Amino acid sequence: MNTSQESGLVVGSMPRIREVRLRNFKSFGQKTTVIKLDSGFTALTGPNGSGKSNIIDAILFGLGELSAKKLRAERLTKLVRNGARKAEVIIQFDNSDRSIPIDSKIITISREIDRNGESVFRLNGRRIQRFELLNLLSVAGIGPSGSNIVAQGTITHLTTISPNERRKILEDIIGISQYDAQKAEAEEKLRRADAALKDALGRSEEIRRRLWELERERNDLLRYRLIDKEYRSLKALEISIVMDELRSTMRVLTEKLRAEEEKLEQFLQRRRELEQQIQRLEEEREKIRMEAMKGGGDRLPEVKMQIGRLESKLNNLNYIVRNSLKRIEELNEERERKARRLKTLIADLNQKKAELEKLKSERDELEEKLQEAESRAESLNSALRELIDRQSISVEEALKLGRRIKELYSGLVSAQLGLMYARASKLYTRRWMGDHQWHVQILTQLSGMLREAFREQKAQPQVPERLLLSLRIAKNALGESQLRLEILRERLSRLAEVERSAQARVQPLLEELGREQRRLSEMQEALNPQRLHNLQEQARKANEELRTLQARLNQVKAREESLKLQLENVLEPEIQALKREIPRIDQKILEFREEMEKALSEKAEAEERLRELREAAEELSSKLSGAQELEKSLTAQIEEVRSRLRELDGEYEEQRRLIEEIRITLGDIQGALNRQLASLRSLGYEDPIEIPEKPLKNLHSKLEALKKERKNLENNVNQLALKRYEEEVSRYKRISSKLNELERDRDAILKFIEEIEQRKRKAFLEAFNKLNKRFSQLFTKLTGEGKARLELENPSDPFSGGMDILVQFPGKPEMPVSGASGGERSVTAVAFLLALQQFTPSSFYIFDEIDAHLDPYYVDKLGELLSEESKKSQFIVISLKPELVRKAGKIYGLYFQRGCSHVVPLPKEAESVD
Repeated sequence: MNTSQESGLVVGSMPRIREVRLRNFKSFGQKTTVIKLDSGFTALTGPNGSGKSNIIDAILFGLGELSAKKLRAERLTKLVRNGARKAEVIIQFDNSDRSIPIDSKIITISREIDRNGESVFRLNGRRIQRFELLNLLSVAGIGPSGSNIVAQGTITHLTTISPNERRKILEDIIGISQYDAQKAEAEEKLRRADAALKDALGRSEEIRRRLWELERERNDLLRYRLIDKEYRSLKALEISIVMDELRSTMRVLTEKLRAEEEKLEQFLQRRRELEQQIQRLEEEREKIRMEAMKGGGDRLPEVKMQIGRLESKLNNLNYIVRNSLKRIEELNEERERKARRLKTLIADLNQKKAELEKLKSERDELEEKLQEAESRAESLNSALRELIDRQSISVEEALKLGRRIKELYSGLVSAQLGLMYARASKLYTRRWMGDHQWHVQILTQLSGMLREAFREQKAQPQVPERLLLSLRIAKNALGESQLRLEILRERLSRLAEVERSAQARVQPLLEELGREQRRLSEMQEALNPQRLHNLQEQARKANEELRTLQARLNQVKAREESLKLQLENVLEPEIQALKREIPRIDQKILEFREEMEKALSEKAEAEERLRELREAAEELSSKLSGAQELEKSLTAQIEEVRSRLRELDGEYEEQRRLIEEIRITLGDIQGALNRQLASLRSLGYEDPIEIPEKPLKNLHSKLEALKKERKNLENNVNQLALKRYEEEVSRYKRISSKLNELERDRDAILKFIEEIEQRKRKAFLEAFNKLNKRFSQLFTKLTGEGKARLELENPSDPFSGGMDILVQFPGKPEMPVSGASGGERSVTAVAFLLALQQFTPSSFYIFDEIDAHLDPYYVDKLGELLSEESKKSQFIVISLKPELVRKAGKIYGLYFQRGCSHVVPLPKEAESVD
């Protein structure tokens, strides 16, 4: 920010708004409204409801504002005037200094929005994305959310804020939050550093304790390894002795196994002989059976098999018939149930459609009534607001208006008297001109007669003197009459000019007198409390009717939406599903009936074939009865031989079991040898060690003692103690180094936090002093000889207290602003607001009725201040106060007529805001 001129709001050349064009935006109509703005101070005035604030909304809209709430609309589509397809706003900037980074002296920004809410931005006629436009404008410090645009009601809000809120406003403007963010980030780093330091200290202590434990574990490990080595040596000797004994036992058992296997071979030879005898007897029995089969017995099994298959098929066919009947019955019931459901749903659908049509008609009727009620309520509310505004006019203004009417009456009487004099003079002059014209005519005729007589007597030797004298007299009289006639014509021309001048004075005076009389009548009518009460009651009833209609319309719409959802999501899908399901059920019934008929036909054929097969089986069974007796005799012989074979198998199995036991024992011994060898190898020996000729005494007791001591150590020894001891020593060195680094980092963070606090305090106090100086200057300018200053509630710690304002109005003692009157608080808030603007300089400022609650004296002072500051910055101000409006370099008046807002330029001398 350029601070070369602290008393000004803006220093340096920056882009300013040249003109604003609106079409179909909010209250503005189809015809494009053009507002050419002065580079200094432009005032917009007009009655409430004329659309003044809509111009500020249009500027915000053109600069890219997306919030419907900030644009005072329910939603963005409401910005488009009723009946129009789209709204358009065009803003033209003077970019002579190239603050906006485009090589053009004039920058034109336009934005269109249609009924669907779609916006189109253009820059110098070229379509552009919103973010691109905002980026370009931000280079020049222009944006829709800048503090240079002060909305209506801001001053009222500033008069009610607390000291803490006032301090917070200054903090937000100068960006104190960045210091808080840096401090929060540093505090988070400090927290992490403390946690890391605490963790490192904990780990250091833990490592120190761990080193002591590992040192003890290392000593235990060394002792354990010594005992383990001695134990392994003695254990290997013991295992070698056991393995030698096992190998001796294996040799004895191997010899016994060979003898028992020879006995088993003898049992096998006898078994083969018995099996050959059984085979011969079975061959003879088979021969007899084959001869019987040739006589027809071979067909009996096949016939019985066919009978079994047919019986199974009949059972299956009976099941198919029963199942088909059951499924047909179930499907018929399901079809009937779905048909009834379909009929019920269709009736419900028709009923709901009829109800929906009725609701649509009711909704259309309610919307029409609601529109009429909205129009009526808006009209009454507008009239009520206008009446309240009118009643806010002071008695002094009414007296001024009365004096002005008297002045107008005096001027009108004077002008009418002059007009009457001019008209009377014109009448007398015309009469004199008529007389002189008649004289000129008579004298002209007389002169002609005298000339004729003179020509006739000219030939005479002597012309009579009387005739010549008469001719001269007539010529002189004619010349004098013609001269007087010219004088009268000039006088008549002058009187006509006087009449026109008087008439020109009378008509404006009559019009102005009529306007002022109407204003006085409106004031008197507006001051009538009964009229205000009546209008308030009418507005209340209209608003109540509007709410009732809106509530009923919401109910109708909700019921309509509910019915639509039921129709679309429930009834119609279910009806369509049932219409598709019933033909599918009919098709399934037909399929089951065909399947049942086919099964019944196959059942009849199978029953006939079964009867034939059963008769054939009985005939074959009688033929086989003789051959079966002989077969039984051979079977008995076979069973006798098999009995002897089973006895032999028992003896064979006993012998085989004995051999198997020997083999198992050998296997166990071999397994024990393998286990002993594995144990030996686990001790570090590949082969048994040599057994001394003289056996060691007390080998087993020594092993038990070593094993017990080894076991006691093994339960507590840490095999990784040596490695971990070395690792922990190295880790302890690293953590000690890390602790030193963390302590240095923590000290640096604490120092940084202290620096942030100092910078934050310095930045705030500098801004506070600057704001205090500017605020005092502005307050003095607005109040004449008044004084004001800002005071911190806690100067030693500005951020733990608020910012209070002390004011001293002329002729009054100093006091806190909270103790001042409403008007005094308002002028203080205006000075405070204008002082804040120095921190966010802009090329233009837009103020919406910041003078609304100021007394005329302060409004006049504010106008002088803005007029002075407009030499450096552009000001666009909405005001209803003539004291402020008359100070503007350019004035626009707004009025609402035929449903649209209209803008007209007003002469500089205009002081009336109506």
